[in-house]
Amino acid sequence: MPAGTYWFVLADDFANRNIVQIFNSDRSTLDATVFTNSTESLTTTDNTVITFAERGPMQPEAILSWSYPGRTSGHQFIYSSKEAQELAQVKHRTIVAKAQNKHQAPVAGA
Repeated sequence: MPAGTYWFVLADDFANRNIVQIFNSDRSTLDATVFTNSTESLTTTDNTVITFAERGPMQPEAILSWSYPGRTSGHQFIYSSKEAQELAQVKHRTIVAKAQNKHQAPVAGA
């Protein structure tokens, strides 16, 4: 996805809380539906935290994880084994975004 502002929303599938939908800034278009794994952190933050991994030239950054404000739980985005190994070896960048709702967060990325 290109740089911009997005809404990260847990899918309304109560049986599986590891499906994340990514909408455009006004939530009029669903840009992606992705599977994630649950992840836990030792600390909490007051804001949404998203970690990206750099990719090659002319490629968008990969989203590695999304953590909830005020909670230790979050989501780790799933990649193939080969992609995961490559992403683990490149530079990571973490951004913090204020959330209006603990389950939905607009995030501006560069």
